[in-house]
Amino acid sequence: MDFIPFGASRLPVDPALLRGEIVRFAPTITERPAAAELVIGRALETATSGRLRDLARGAGSAVILVPGIDRIAAVSTFVPPLLAELQEAGIPSAHTKVFLATGTHEHKGLEDLRALLGSAVAAEVECVIHDPRAPQGLVDVGMTTRGTPVEFARSVMECEVKILTGRVVPHYFAGFGGGRKALLPGAAGLRTILANHRLTLAPESGVAAGVGPCALEGNPVHLDMVEAVRFARPTFCVNMLLDTKHQVVAAHAGDPETSHAAACEEALIRHQLRATEQFDGVITSAGGTPYDCNFVQALKALFDVQEIVRTGGTILCVAECPLGIGPAFLDWAALEDDSEVDRLVRERYNLAGHNTIMLRSLLRRATIGFVSRLDSGLVRRLGLYPFDSLDAGLRWLSDRLSAASRVACVPYANVTHVAYRPEQIA
Repeated sequence: MDFIPFGASRLPVDPALLRGEIVRFAPTITERPAAAELVIGRALETATSGRLRDLARGAGSAVILVPGIDRIAAVSTFVPPLLAELQEAGIPSAHTKVFLATGTHEHKGLEDLRALLGSAVAAEVECVIHDPRAPQGLVDVGMTTRGTPVEFARSVMECEVKILTGRVVPHYFAGFGGGRKALLPGAAGLRTILANHRLTLAPESGVAAGVGPCALEGNPVHLDMVEAVRFARPTFCVNMLLDTKHQVVAAHAGDPETSHAAACEEALIRHQLRATEQFDGVITSAGGTPYDCNFVQALKALFDVQEIVRTGGTILCVAECPLGIGPAFLDWAALEDDSEVDRLVRERYNLAGHNTIMLRSLLRRATIGFVSRLDSGLVRRLGLYPFDSLDAGLRWLSDRLSAASRVACVPYANVTHVAYRPEQIA
């Protein structure tokens, strides 16, 4: 019997409740991977730009940007060797900041950073929390050719050595996570984040060409991020790859752009799975805690599998969402006409805007059920069918299938893009 993550639990997918054949799509779990410290050590030794200790020599201050607690990235494992490299360069821990690069994501401030680093490391360095809405903490560094005004955290910009870190997985509109995302959105001001994320949308209606998971070439969101980050002149980058058990399986380090590109190439192999058919039903999960913390994070589980549901098919999404639905989603949901939403999102853009347009586009093709802890009335307002248990959702899905149906099950859609490639062997 297969299992699917839901919060801190693993729920059994009972085949007796479901008509049709189940086809599972999940990244390979690495058996007996090398110790994480060895993987990271090799990446630092073979960095594309040379050793960090050499690049940082002669500088007087450094900052390490790390992802938030809702992005498991082995922070406690890679920060100590970075600090050691900086000390070899002559920059003591007392002159090094660790910056919580959360963008607009919710966090618990220093509590989260101490949990990520461990109390001993947190006591060695200055811990800094980002606030994208505090103008006094931001520095204007320029404007991209796509019109994004670029503001980054003052506490980052004032450091001579800037080190970006992150985990590289498919991202539903930026192509991949990691790399440049440590600065934009991680350490950017709100208006910078809004201008960049707005590029998800085409000028008149719908989603812009080039936007999507595992898509970098021609992706306006990604290209704008890269251009904006160049204003900051980051020194170094460490990109992590983890499997679904959170084992470190690879790391790429060095020049922020070339090391990220290399990490994305490997992530494409590890995290993009390909299907030669579309399915009548798809069961998808946001991967459990911490990835299904709220509705916006849960949406990734839909957008990463949308290619493989046939038109008129059904998706059952499994995500606990203990932190609820942002009010902006419900505001957009009050508008019934999709064309009006398309128009008004462009006039009054907020971070729920592009997600709403993408969700409504999917709902025009497929029916979506949602297993969560959310209020059922709110789920219905979003156009989804609510369920408070997986079994209830499976019975509902089964009623929409025939005995000849085939159902895709994607238990870790937070880190898995399933692409429809009818011309290729899956």
